[in-house]
Amino acid sequence: MKTEAATRLSIAIIMFVLASFMPNWWSISIVSFVGLYSLITGFIKLRKVDEDN
Repeated sequence: MKTEAATRLSIAIIMFVLASFMPNWWSISIVSFVGLYSLITGFIKLRKVDEDN
């Protein structure tokens, strides 16, 4: 479960870096939304892991 949370956080960072190189607003908004979703779910999963331990 902890590796899944770390993977989601890594995906979020990659998405935000990719969004900084995108040429138009549509692609920036979609990639940023996916990155934000990954970031939020990654933190939620890390929180659940910490509560279980």
